[in-house]
Amino acid sequence: MPFINNTHSLLGKHLLFEPLYGNGWMLYTPEKPLQPIEFPPPFQASMVDVIIDEAEVRALICQMDLTLAGHSFYWGAFIARSDSFIDLTHERVWANLLLSREKPTRSVNHVYHDPGFVQANCDIEVRGFGTLSLCKK
Repeated sequence: MPFINNTHSLLGKHLLFEPLYGNGWMLYTPEKPLQPIEFPPPFQASMVDVIIDEAEVRALICQMDLTLAGHSFYWGAFIARSDSFIDLTHERVWANLLLSREKPTRSVNHVYHDPGFVQANCDIEVRGFGTLSLCKK
């Protein structure tokens, strides 16, 4: 389900992502499309945008500076995995993560719930899973 509509009020705020194994962490490159990698330690990201579909916020777009498996990533898309509306000001949420070098966008070829719903816009990406929460100050 989507994030609640006041998610826009979180623009500029820091989010904490705590990686979990889930179904594994995968690095996608042109040379080797599926490479299992170790998942990273918890990290923070700054929320800068959202992806809206059918008038609902489906993904949070964040900036960060993270190196995994020898590759640098500057953008992340957090896609909630929940059956109810999510308010990050009051709860943490299970989320799929897409890391990329370019700003992720909504795919025109995939619909919501498909892992390809958000695309990386570059040749190298990482997909993983974990919990997402608003950083406490």
